[in-house]
Amino acid sequence: MSGYEITCANRDTRGGIVRIGGEGWSLSVHEAIVKLVSQQLRLNIYVDGRLYDVGVRGDGADAY
Repeated sequence: MSGYEITCANRDTRGGIVRIGGEGWSLSVHEAIVKLVSQQLRLNIYVDGRLYDVGVRGDGADAY
């Protein structure tokens, strides 16, 4: 399983995140959810100098 740091996010007109990315990579939120759930990918993000793992909540179409 590979891991990547999220450094940017694109939002739709309603403010919902539709795409995430970092240096040299970019995924739709749906692609990221599928890869996270199947444990093909590990994502993390820095907030106030602390590193956090990114996870998925919900199931199926309700996952976020």
